[in-house]
Amino acid sequence: MKNISHILVPINGKPSDEDALQVAFAFARKTKIKVTAVHVVEVKRALPLDMDLATETTQGEQLLERIEEFAQHNACHIEAELLQARSAGVAVVDAAYHLKADLIIMALPFRSRFGEFNLGETSNYILNHATCRVWLVRDSYDTMEPAA
Repeated sequence: MKNISHILVPINGKPSDEDALQVAFAFARKTKIKVTAVHVVEVKRALPLDMDLATETTQGEQLLERIEEFAQHNACHIEAELLQARSAGVAVVDAAYHLKADLIIMALPFRSRFGEFNLGETSNYILNHATCRVWLVRDSYDTMEPAA
């Protein structure tokens, strides 16, 4: 794959995160590609953007620690960042741009809405606005969750 030196993997704590990370690690091990995982704590519009969300921040930090352990177990190095934003999609696109990521690899749960597969707001935003390549690692049908 040409010109890939940095992969960004957004994580949200779902089991499918590991699938997206495995794909990123497969490339990183072969070609020394840098991998960064980001977790976004979304802040409701009614609250100030810089509000201290202690519970969500602690949960996010614990998730990132588990991701770092998962990377070590898979013989890979990963950098992990916790972001706070109004929208996860916007935060991921901005992070990819500022980190100069060449590729976003993200897990996508199988969601159904009105009997049809539903991409979801965050994934849709990232696909429409990312300035780099985006790969989706979609769950199988048997892991379906209802659309929000």
